[in-house]
Amino acid sequence: MTMFSLCFQEVHSQDELNDINYRELILNPKNASDLIKGYRHFLNAKEDNLKKFDTIKAVYDLRLISIALKKRGILSESEEYAIEALELLDKYNRKDSIANEAYVGLNNHLGLINKELENYDNAIDYFKKVIAYAKETENKNTGIKNLAMVYSKNRQYKKAIKGYLSIIEYTKENESQIKLARLLDNLGSAQSKIDNPHAILNLNEALKIRIEANHFSGIITSYLHLAEYNKNRGNIAKALDFADKAVELSQTIKNEYYEMNALAFKMTLNNDKEIVRYKILNDSIQSAQQQFKNQFASDKYEVAKEKKRADRNEILKEKERSKKIISQSIALIVLMLMIFVVLWLKSKHKKDKIKEAYQKETELSKKVHDELANDMSDLMNFVEKDIEVTETKKALLLDNIEDIYLRTRDISTETGSIDLLNFPDSIKHLLMQHNKKDTKVVTNDINAIDWQNVSEYKKVVIYRCLQELLVNMKKHSKAKVVSVVFKNRNKKNEIRYVDDGVGFDREKSKRNGLLNVESRIKGIGGSFNFTTSKGNGFKATLEFNS
Repeated sequence: MTMFSLCFQEVHSQDELNDINYRELILNPKNASDLIKGYRHFLNAKEDNLKKFDTIKAVYDLRLISIALKKRGILSESEEYAIEALELLDKYNRKDSIANEAYVGLNNHLGLINKELENYDNAIDYFKKVIAYAKETENKNTGIKNLAMVYSKNRQYKKAIKGYLSIIEYTKENESQIKLARLLDNLGSAQSKIDNPHAILNLNEALKIRIEANHFSGIITSYLHLAEYNKNRGNIAKALDFADKAVELSQTIKNEYYEMNALAFKMTLNNDKEIVRYKILNDSIQSAQQQFKNQFASDKYEVAKEKKRADRNEILKEKERSKKIISQSIALIVLMLMIFVVLWLKSKHKKDKIKEAYQKETELSKKVHDELANDMSDLMNFVEKDIEVTETKKALLLDNIEDIYLRTRDISTETGSIDLLNFPDSIKHLLMQHNKKDTKVVTNDINAIDWQNVSEYKKVVIYRCLQELLVNMKKHSKAKVVSVVFKNRNKKNEIRYVDDGVGFDREKSKRNGLLNVESRIKGIGGSFNFTTSKGNGFKATLEFNS
């Protein structure tokens, strides 16, 4: 049994066949869209299975969601979903084979995430659990290899070597030559750090196996490890030769990731002190930024269990306190209800106005699309095929009509309906619409804001505000990079928009779009601030409560 097996062994329904197909999209994706399709499928499946109280299948869904996110480099969310799956497994006995396999797989996955985040102590703890609980030799050996890899990353080379050596005979007898080559290469790399004489033998043997198997990515890795081996022993010419081979093969197979790593290594062979210093500083800064971006409470799983126990004790205490203060609370509750009714009536009035505006926008969008846009399309066909004018005038007329048609379609899109149920996906789609060849739109975790707790009428306003900012960018700013960042600070939701466009003189320019944004956000009790100047881009901040 591998580190990831199905939670059900036989296929009984179309739903289970779909799960297998989408699982394949995640485990063996051909492109990024495969991961997105698989992610969305299992996100919906998880909710359905939780409603059916089918915990094991929900765990299965969460594991695949987490794997998809990790493959896209979204490590923080991947970690969260994996921990959620572990929490669901708490009520199952470790002796249950399916629960045990899931527990082992999740710990292995969390170990890999923490290794990438350079949280080595946490990664070591997770891989030790894999080794302790894995029933299958293959899975136990996977844990040993991963643990050794972390030890090597953490410069605990003797521990790493001991781990690799403990499984080398099993690997030779039971696993593929590709896996054996990887093990020998990692072993040789660790040995080279402590001047073990067997290092070069294992590195060369790994390279030989990989060349015979035409395992190109493995060959590149071997070249770089041999380059590093020679560099550390002062043989710069030989190190450069291996680095050049790695660059050449990377270019041959058109793998930019390997080519970048090989070129980065070549920089360290240059005698120019400034280049070497740049490489050291760049690596240090990149590492610090990655840790800051993805930092999470690594002991979240254990903390969650402690919190559950504390919550139970607190509930008992709260019951005792409640008995004493019930009589005093009745008068206060009545007063609060009266205040609530007054505030609710005011809030309802605001909501009704926003909903009414949204309904009118949607109706206008449909009317523009169904009537005006279709008429424009018919007119284009008529001009192109039937009208008798010169070709020059016809081309000019067609261009003008097409421009009007495109603007009509834009108006329809900008006032169209919004999927409020899957609001994060709606935001992603909006950003993707403006992510063009000459304008890159980047964002962080949209779910940094808890959209489930945001009212629907506020979602409409936020969507329209973002849409207004992006439309202004598209029409006026000539921006090449746009950043949209979502945050929650002290129960305050914040959206920061930044572009590197031409900006404008706020004293001389009239921007009706920005006035619309300010008016909309104030209508839900939020705020809107922006800074800009001619030639210096545009920055804006939207703040609102859930």
